[in-house]
Amino acid sequence: MTRRDELAIAYAIALWQWTQVEHEAFAIYLAAIGKVRDDFRALQASYLSVVVTKPRFAMIDAAAQLVWSGQVLDDYNAIKRELHAGNETRSRLAHYVGCDQKLVLPTWKSDNLKKAKGVESENWTPEKLRAQAIAWGKLQTRIQEFARERFRAQRPSELAEQQNPSPLTLRAPPPKAQRRKPRGKPP
Repeated sequence: MTRRDELAIAYAIALWQWTQVEHEAFAIYLAAIGKVRDDFRALQASYLSVVVTKPRFAMIDAAAQLVWSGQVLDDYNAIKRELHAGNETRSRLAHYVGCDQKLVLPTWKSDNLKKAKGVESENWTPEKLRAQAIAWGKLQTRIQEFARERFRAQRPSELAEQQNPSPLTLRAPPPKAQRRKPRGKPP
């Protein structure tokens, strides 16, 4: 495998990992809005209809600042800072293209010489891209753990029974009107 191939693969993995972080951030939004989350599909559609990341994060922040306080809010704010920093890095990476063994701004974006030199000075190597992907993977895990704890705080008995590692797959129970008693048992 050539150095160029390594760079291309590491670049793709790093950007893919960031998309996983963005999707996982939805769990924070879902946890922050509490019982309204029973209509998961409607909430997800509204969240994903905002296609730019910063407004999505603003939606999360608006809900979180209203419902959490103390250590929970401090923990959330630490994750928020990492999300914003990660988004800035991802935004810079998204505009690069591979050229030989380095990432550069494409010719149609390189008319700004100062910006083009800034790209070169970051020196994104395959190793640096892999390290970024690993850092984003760790952020994704912290988001999952944080959101899972928020879900458990809302419904401890129901959520304790579920073993799935991602809060996005936690399902709210059906409304009481739709629950049925097992057949053959007296009321």
